[in-house]
Amino acid sequence: MHRALVILCFLLVSCAITRTMVNTMNATTPNLKSKEMIKALDEHIVPLSEDISTVTEFPFLDSLFDSSQVVGLGESTHGTKEFYTLKANLARYAIAHHSYRAVAIELPVGVGVYLNRYIRNEPNSSLQPYLGRFWIYNTEEVKQMIEWMRTYNRTAKAGMIQFYGIDPQNNEYALPLLKEFGTSIPSLANEWSMPLQKLES
Repeated sequence: MHRALVILCFLLVSCAITRTMVNTMNATTPNLKSKEMIKALDEHIVPLSEDISTVTEFPFLDSLFDSSQVVGLGESTHGTKEFYTLKANLARYAIAHHSYRAVAIELPVGVGVYLNRYIRNEPNSSLQPYLGRFWIYNTEEVKQMIEWMRTYNRTAKAGMIQFYGIDPQNNEYALPLLKEFGTSIPSLANEWSMPLQKLES
């Protein structure tokens, strides 16, 4: 059974920061609720190395990966090296150890199709210029993650990794794909001609 990783550019709440905030509140206005929050956070926080690039194994998340169909990964700030490095390492771990074979990222749907072709090593596919147009993901960490997926797919024995864009905005990349699909099926060519012309205007 294949599972999916959803990589978002938001949605991550840092437990360590949250605990610090709760501690600060508790020091000035102690109450039972804040103490319960600290206890709950302490039960789930896992210390990581200060050098996040060395954190490549996540056995403490095995039960979560095994019991989930979809896992979301996010960050508190865009373009931060540490967040992107950690997410890339988490993705590699989930793919290698837990049969995750779909990666969905907050990029336009059309861009996801082009990058998926690249990751699947299809002829005439490329990483640029598609990723380069989006500064949030135009980082060395994201590029290295995509290259790792591409290399993985060359020898994949348990299903190739599929890459998806999940942002419905920006039809600049989707229109050529719609044309490609329409012209690939002769019976649809005439039917699709007019709607595509309207979309382009």
